[in-house]
Amino acid sequence: MLLSTWLYSFKILRPFLKKLKQLQSRNSSTKKAVVDKKVASIKKLQTQPSKELVRKDVTNIAIQEGLTLVVYWKVLKIGKGPAVILKVYNREILKFDCFGKEKGHYHVYPHYNNRIWFIEDSAADQVRRTRLELEMNGSKYLRKYLSDFPKNPKLRHIDAKLPDLGNALDQMEERMNFFLSNIPELKEI
Repeated sequence: MLLSTWLYSFKILRPFLKKLKQLQSRNSSTKKAVVDKKVASIKKLQTQPSKELVRKDVTNIAIQEGLTLVVYWKVLKIGKGPAVILKVYNREILKFDCFGKEKGHYHVYPHYNNRIWFIEDSAADQVRRTRLELEMNGSKYLRKYLSDFPKNPKLRHIDAKLPDLGNALDQMEERMNFFLSNIPELKEI
């Protein structure tokens, strides 16, 4: 009698066990696909040249602890000119590339792959626009970034109102204009 009860139970449970096994195998194949995707992205990153290779004469300007402007000039296929990044603990919030007519643009967190094109024609005008953009909207983009990481203790002390921005912007603008007037490759933009 015990054997017949066991066989009956097995017959009823078999479809359930089969479905459970399918779900387990599907989950492992999904996990494998996720792992494969991560490995592929890591390999892609390893084969891309470092962005540090195109940055020349880097100047870090502290605004407050953990918040800096990184000013440099670069030469890329898409353009050349002075550039600046607003960084929070080495994370890019805003990035401006003053490459001159029809090439100058900037990037805003979190949409780094999208370019917002400058309407200004000359790189010098784009440098002035960069300063204006940081003065007018820098704190807005910084607040957006900080709100995405509310539990990060490192970010709690950052003052999104940017009270000390003026002096840093003076240094940034001076350095970017220095690049435009003193780097031979940049004189024509």
